[in-house]
Amino acid sequence: MRASAGALGVIALGAVLANGCGTASVRSVCDPNFRGQISRLAVVIGDGPYPQDAYYLASFLENDLAAHHVQSRIVVVKSGLDLDGISFDQFQPDAVLTIVLKAVVYARNGYPMRVRYDAGLWPRTQPGKRVWRAEVEHANDGIYRSPISERLQLMASRLVENLAAAGMFAVRSSAVARSAPP
Repeated sequence: MRASAGALGVIALGAVLANGCGTASVRSVCDPNFRGQISRLAVVIGDGPYPQDAYYLASFLENDLAAHHVQSRIVVVKSGLDLDGISFDQFQPDAVLTIVLKAVVYARNGYPMRVRYDAGLWPRTQPGKRVWRAEVEHANDGIYRSPISERLQLMASRLVENLAAAGMFAVRSSAVARSAPP
């Protein structure tokens, strides 16, 4: 039995709508004079109304940063960026990435449809100076809910990709050696 192209299209559309469509976006600006050589990054995440989401995000960020050969120490804090008592002295990071919940848009049933964060990168060599800033968002753009964990995973990947594209991470010497002409 052959299915028509129209029937297959309806089935495919139904599958997409049933699964939901989670999206993530990063809009950022960076200091063009900053030459990122970050290989050790401390990350501070404000937990917001759903603390478990911050821990999911921390796990996904750790994996994505490791894929870019960046060592990380990630801390989840309560109530925004309460940094009292947090010390990264033993870790000696090159910079600190802060991620703070900015806004949540809820559906009528209370499900978070769009979640927006403010992120900033603060180098250790220039205390008090933010060299990269981003508005990071994950959203549910389908009829049905996409799992928050999937949206957070996508958001973490986009965030790390954006930092890498902005040239914030140190280039590993083995990668430089392989790209050099013979």
